[in-house]
Amino acid sequence: GTASLPVADAGPLRLDRRVTLLCALFGIGWLAQVAFLAQQLPLLVPRIGAAQATVAVAATTASSLLGRLAMASFMDRIDHRRATAFSFGLQAAGMALMLASDTPWLVIAGCCMVGASVGNVITLPAMFAQREFAPQHYGRVVTRVWSVGQVMYAFGPLGAGLLLSRTGSSTWPLVLCMACQLAAAG
Repeated sequence: GTASLPVADAGPLRLDRRVTLLCALFGIGWLAQVAFLAQQLPLLVPRIGAAQATVAVAATTASSLLGRLAMASFMDRIDHRRATAFSFGLQAAGMALMLASDTPWLVIAGCCMVGASVGNVITLPAMFAQREFAPQHYGRVVTRVWSVGQVMYAFGPLGAGLLLSRTGSSTWPLVLCMACQLAAAG
């Protein structure tokens, strides 16, 4: 005969408040992160000029690599909840620094702060799933967080771009991205 695979019971996970909170947490944080990254040049060029804005984008990329390598070296010893709050908080602080100054080196420093946690907030949902849910739910938790997150963050670049074009200023998109990051950190 043919063997069939057992069907996992999705009932308890379907309504689990923790999964819903994880989806909201990462969805909001990723929305802001992707909005900023997709609109980074249009947000920064009016503040610091095209040449410095390209340096800022490169610095964001480099710091994302360094941040990911740093977290990977001690990921098994960290509190994933604190790491998540710190990562989203660091992005909010970087955006606050960009809002506070048009000085190129401060804006670039703010971009480095954002970049330092870009890769980490992508990895952290798997840590939540591994540490807070039964092993048989791991795949479904990660899949659910990523599915909801992708739907949410798909609207980030559009929203930031529309806000930038409507207001003509990078202030409001940065303020809203920062607010989303603070909400995710909280």
